[in-house]
Amino acid sequence: MKKGKICTECKQTETQFQFVSMEFEREGVQVEVEGIPAMVCPNCGEKAFAPGVAEQVIAAANEMLDAAGKAKKKAPELHQYVVEVA
Repeated sequence: MKKGKICTECKQTETQFQFVSMEFEREGVQVEVEGIPAMVCPNCGEKAFAPGVAEQVIAAANEMLDAAGKAKKKAPELHQYVVEVA
């Protein structure tokens, strides 16, 4: 497992490479982005991302939230949409 630098938050342990998930919510619509590469502190859980990764994740989440919001307005009785990108 790839090891990183000492955690900038708790300053207790070295971070370790992991793939993580993040959830986003807007106006009652939730999306989850999985498979995000990050350096994670095993002590406090703080996540650090390579330059540009956070911006890419936020852009992807915003696109999914926009699409899910439009779908919710067209068919409010549907409450779950699953999108997988390989």
